[in-house]
Amino acid sequence: MTESRTYKLAVAVVSMAAFAAWASPAAAQPDRAEEKPVTRSEFTRFLNDYKQLKADVATLQEENGQLKQQVAELQRENTARRQVDWGAEFETRMSAQRDTIMERVRDEFGPTLDALSPGLTNFTLGGAGVITFQDRQDVDSTFGVGIAPTLLWRPTDRLLLEVEVAFGLTSDDTFVELDYAQVSYLLNDYMTIAGGKFLIPFNTFWERWHPSWINKSATIPLMYERGLIGPTGLGVQVRGGFPIGNMKLNYAAYYVNGPDFENTSFGTAGNLGFENFRDNNNDKSFGGRIGFLPIPELELGYSFLTGRVGDSGSRFDGVDTFIHGIDLSYAREFEAIKGRLDLRAEAIWVDTDRAVFTGPFDPFTFDNKRSGWFVQAAYRPTLSDFTLGDGIELKNTEFVLRFEQVRESGPGPRGADHSRVTLGIDYWIRPNIVWKIAYSHDNVSGDEDENGFFMQFAFGF
Repeated sequence: MTESRTYKLAVAVVSMAAFAAWASPAAAQPDRAEEKPVTRSEFTRFLNDYKQLKADVATLQEENGQLKQQVAELQRENTARRQVDWGAEFETRMSAQRDTIMERVRDEFGPTLDALSPGLTNFTLGGAGVITFQDRQDVDSTFGVGIAPTLLWRPTDRLLLEVEVAFGLTSDDTFVELDYAQVSYLLNDYMTIAGGKFLIPFNTFWERWHPSWINKSATIPLMYERGLIGPTGLGVQVRGGFPIGNMKLNYAAYYVNGPDFENTSFGTAGNLGFENFRDNNNDKSFGGRIGFLPIPELELGYSFLTGRVGDSGSRFDGVDTFIHGIDLSYAREFEAIKGRLDLRAEAIWVDTDRAVFTGPFDPFTFDNKRSGWFVQAAYRPTLSDFTLGDGIELKNTEFVLRFEQVRESGPGPRGADHSRVTLGIDYWIRPNIVWKIAYSHDNVSGDEDENGFFMQFAFGF
């Protein structure tokens, strides 16, 4: 309360007391004769002072109520603040205690818990599926379907398990096949060791982009279709990579059951079979690949595989083979062409020892060499804004062109050269879902063309 307001209140109280004394009959009784009449102006002054006093009292009462309300609000805020501070302090103390307890548990029981952990939180299901239609020249057209789920499990930070099982159809039956199953251990940042049946790191097709939703063409390259190298190996491998300045290098080396040697049929004599799950001799095959990336968009690779292929104890016991290949991949988005250009090229040379083949045919021999190559270019206008309507965008369309050739040696038709040109159009519904159509023109020297139309719906998951 201010000083001026206190002074006014004192004046008002004194005035009321004087007025009360003046108005009191007891005070007037001693000498009524001496009483003087109250003038109108005095009465008006006293009345105004009384009204002012009442107004000041009302103001004081209002201010007192506001002050009580402010005090109550301050008390509530103080109580809430104490509760918040206490809660935060309690949570901090409890968190510290939990961390201390968990650290003690990990130190004492960590190895046991890791051994007993089922690892379900580190389990992932992936894979791919495909529906196909093909209409080849002089071959009945047909539909096909297949699915290959991939199971991935990481029981520890360094141990990995990868299994892929394929389900599909033959001409009159179904099949289930173990595509690959390998266990890998991450030794350090630059090296991983693995064992089992794994995708062979020879060139890049089988290991990196053979799944139908990754392969940009509706067909696989001719040299892999003709079996110049198989998709998998059964054995052990070591692989990794490391930087070299601003460049990178990756490597893989493997020791596997070698391919076997076909010698009982005139049409396939000298070919190699790579489904050799039980080796046909005591000499395993050794192979590897080195990849070099001078810039992030470009990779150059060299691969080889060598080993004995003849059956133990047979007259082909000493037959060896040496296979080597090169690969190139380049991918980059260019503003000048409003899209992404993807180039891939691979080549393989197979050199198997000469042998004499006999059977229900005249003995024959030949220089057993085979080779193949392909060059593939794909363009996708990723920077285009053109829309055909109904959500069909040009940037989701990809145009694919592949040239390829396989040369084989041997008597008769088996020694014919085979070349193919394939033109395809892909539409990417999503990054892992694609609709593909393709037409291929096949030319076989000394034989009729083997042209074909292909359609494929592929998805990854």
